[in-house]
Amino acid sequence: MFDASLYIDVDRPGGQPCLLDGKASAAIQAEPTMAQADEFLLKLFFRRRGVAGTNSTAVQLDAGAVVILAAKHVDELGSETLLFSEAGFTKEGTGDDLHYEAVLSLNTDELTAKIGNNKTIPVRIDVEVQNAGNTRRLTYQFDLTVSHQVYGGEADPTPGTPPYPHPDLIVQKIRGTVDLADDEDEVEVTGLGLDEAPAQVLLTIRKPSAAAPLIVCGLVGDPTDDGFTVALSAEPGIEGYKLDYLVIP
Repeated sequence: MFDASLYIDVDRPGGQPCLLDGKASAAIQAEPTMAQADEFLLKLFFRRRGVAGTNSTAVQLDAGAVVILAAKHVDELGSETLLFSEAGFTKEGTGDDLHYEAVLSLNTDELTAKIGNNKTIPVRIDVEVQNAGNTRRLTYQFDLTVSHQVYGGEADPTPGTPPYPHPDLIVQKIRGTVDLADDEDEVEVTGLGLDEAPAQVLLTIRKPSAAAPLIVCGLVGDPTDDGFTVALSAEPGIEGYKLDYLVIP
């Protein structure tokens, strides 16, 4: 199971900003976020900040202490409805890894109803530390943003029909090159094999490096599904001229 960790500055109870940005930081963490319906192992590290430039140190709670985490909407703190809670924290780890952990579930009917169709909701968290007989207690508070779950076990999306892109929308292009005879001012291109006459025929001429330019005058008549005829401005006179064509159906 994945886990999440929160680092509580033990000297900032009673609603002061209390979340440290890691074990080795004295900086206050930005407001954390969690996702509705998640269930994960939450680790609470109780820490005491050192002097500037030094790491914080782990703090062990008194023997028999009970840790309770509870959440309400920030605008309904007087409500008797908790959005989620957990009281089963146990001490784990030693030394600098000393922490208190429990599986926290954000999969509750109350949270689902409160978040509704909102993308996020603001939540106030109490982490209450009680002594063994609950005759003394101290509360650490922080705000949390809960995001609406995107995936809730829905069926896979239905593949689109027809597939994208539709075959009818695919633009096909036919290209080719014809060597021009030196004594003809027309050239015929055949064998296109189209279903119908093309919508466009684009033409260019390549000349030998030392030869004079040759101009395509245009098509002779309309192109057909099999081909087209091109008129030149003159006979090439020498070999080496090439006609390049691009046919768009």
